[in-house]
Amino acid sequence: MFSLLLMMFAVAMAVVVVNPFLLPAGSFRVYVQHMDRKGVVAFGVPISAAAIGAIGFQIYGSWVVAEQLRNPGSA
Repeated sequence: MFSLLLMMFAVAMAVVVVNPFLLPAGSFRVYVQHMDRKGVVAFGVPISAAAIGAIGFQIYGSWVVAEQLRNPGSA
């Protein structure tokens, strides 16, 4: 799951880097200011987003299993 999310977020980051006009106006302004100041792409963003998403899916899966164990006839 982490690998799939990482690939999705990395592709999304690459699309934004190549064509920043796809961002909303406020986000575009912040993006341009950051790139002007730093001059680098934050590759930690897709990695951390994928990690948060993978943890979220694990929590959701555990919650679903716990609900099914608590109410076995409702599935």
